[in-house]
Amino acid sequence: MSIRPFVCLAALALAGCEGTHDLARDACLPLTVPTQVVLQQSAGLYAIRDEPALSLQTLPVDTTNHAFNRVRLVRTLVPGAQLRVDSLDQTWGFDSGLGPIRAHGTTDDGAVFVYHWGVNDQIQRAPWESAATPARRAVSCAR
Repeated sequence: MSIRPFVCLAALALAGCEGTHDLARDACLPLTVPTQVVLQQSAGLYAIRDEPALSLQTLPVDTTNHAFNRVRLVRTLVPGAQLRVDSLDQTWGFDSGLGPIRAHGTTDDGAVFVYHWGVNDQIQRAPWESAATPARRAVSCAR
């Protein structure tokens, strides 16, 4: 008897052991959604490869030297810019554990973005949070 069918079944079972937690539902982050936020510091919107959403990142940088990675600064958002955060999630997997904690939303002109807020059970200060917010903190919702 061949072991191949068992290997295939095991691979399928492990592939099914991944998913995404809706962190907004769990109300465990210092933000409830949907909500409007106001940037407290400059942030950049980046097009990264073929990703459908722009990446929101603090400390906008010139991406001239990042072209080989297909990373391009689309525009800089100034303090006071308003964003709408529509959802919060965290991916997880059997072999990778807890993944990125992300905020998904839109700019005031409708551009869709994703902000990588943290990973595992840690988040950093988001660009809409005040300078008095700790630079890194634990969140209770990470499973």
